[in-house]
Amino acid sequence: MKYHSAETLNETANTDNAPMKIPWFIRLEMIACVLLISGCASAPHEKQVAKEKPVHQRGWMGGTYKWAKASHSLSDYVFGADNTIYSFPPALAPTHSGGILTTALSTNTPAYRAGLREGDLILELGHQRVTDLPGFWRVVAETRPGNSLFVKAYRAGQTIEYTVRAGREKFQEEGMFMVGLPGFLEPFHPIPTRAAPRFSLVALGYDKDDGSPVEFGSVREQYKRSCHPDDKQEGHDGDWSCWLAIFRASKGKKILAQEAFGEEKGPAIAALPSSPSEVTHQLRSDFAKNEKLFP
Repeated sequence: MKYHSAETLNETANTDNAPMKIPWFIRLEMIACVLLISGCASAPHEKQVAKEKPVHQRGWMGGTYKWAKASHSLSDYVFGADNTIYSFPPALAPTHSGGILTTALSTNTPAYRAGLREGDLILELGHQRVTDLPGFWRVVAETRPGNSLFVKAYRAGQTIEYTVRAGREKFQEEGMFMVGLPGFLEPFHPIPTRAAPRFSLVALGYDKDDGSPVEFGSVREQYKRSCHPDDKQEGHDGDWSCWLAIFRASKGKKILAQEAFGEEKGPAIAALPSSPSEVTHQLRSDFAKNEKLFP
C-alpha cells in the first residue's frame, strides 16, 4: 500500500484549487460580449432619425473585365493574382505587356453602345496604355459622366478605336464595424502585390478591392431581381476591409443607379432630305409603308 506525505497531499490540494488559465482569445471574446451588452443596455430607447447620406456620382462604362497577359510572373506563382487570364495574342506581345479582356457586356451599357463586344481586348483607355485592372477602373470612375472616353481594342487580329460616352453611376458611401465570434480568419498572404493587393496573417490582415463595380445588367443581378422582384435595386461595392481577431471594419459604396446617356424618351427626329430627288424617294417610301399598314 502506497502512502503520501502531508506535504504531497497539500501540494495536490493546492493544485486542484488553483484557478484554470483561460486562453487570451477567449478573454478577448468575453470582453467584447460585455461591451456589447453594456452598450445595448445604455442605448437610448427613443428612435433617432438617421440623416440621409449624400448621393455621389462617377463615370460608368459597364461590363465585366479581367486582366490578360502572356505568362505568370514570380509573384503570381508565390502569391497568386486576382482576376487574371494567362493568355495573350502573340502579335501584341512585343509591344504590350497585357490588356483588359471584356468577359461580359450587357446591351444597355455605354461600352456596348459604342461598339465594344465580349472578347474585345482593350489596350488603351483615355489615350493611355492599360497596365492593370485597378488602374482601368480608376480612369473610368474619374471620367465625368457624359464626357467621351477614347478606347483602343484588339479584335480578330485588328486594332479598332471607339469613343465611349461615359454613363453615370450614383452611389452612397457606407462603412461597417462588426464583432464576430469565434473570430475572423482569412488565408495566409504575408506580402501584398500589385496583382493581389491584400495582406493576411490569418487573424490579422487587410484586403483591398480592385475597383470592379457591380453590374445591374449582369446575369447574376437579373437573376436576383427575378427571385425578389419587390426588393429595391441596389448593389454594394467594397473598397477595403481589415480585421483583427474578432473585430472587422470595412468601407464601400452602395450603388443606387447606373444610367447611360442617350436614353431620352420621345419620337426620334430623322435627318431632313437635302435634294428634290431624296424628297421624292422619301415620299414614295412613306406611301408604300402606309399602303401596307392600311390596305
